Amino acid sequence: MNSISYFRSVYSGHHSILIPPSEVEVNPALWLSAVSQYKVRDTFCSYGVMELCTKGLGSSVNLLKQRNVNLACVRTCVVVAEERPRIVLTNSFSKLFSALGLTPRAVSTSFGCRVNVAICLQVHTYALLVNCSTNNAIVIKFTGIAY
Repeated sequence: MNSISYFRSVYSGHHSILIPPSEVEVNPALWLSAVSQYKVRDTFCSYGVMELCTKGLGSSVNLLKQRNVNLACVRTCVVVAEERPRIVLTNSFSKLFSALGLTPRAVSTSFGCRVNVAICLQVHTYALLVNCSTNNAIVIKFTGIAY
């Protein structure tokens, strides 16, 4: 997600959590855990992240369940891609994480620039900036500016 898109989400009144790709490469469960912890309804990822989660966590779904990772809150999981849809990967991801409550209908592909994994939450407050460290990733939360 490029910076303009990110600030659009801020302006629209969404909390946004950016997770550096290097952190997801080291710990693929980080993104799924953040989605579960913050009860994210709309999330974005790249095919690279989806592939890391599918390959790296394929045998760890039961462990994620034990850690109370629940993806039933996800309404939309958009794969931002600069390439043709990778249907086999998308279906594998949906099927694997349906055991954690992810609805296969929530996963879809969109075309655009894939810079960061971003997670957006709708909120009803205004003008807030909080910096904190969570699971070795920096979490930046904004809410939209009210006029």
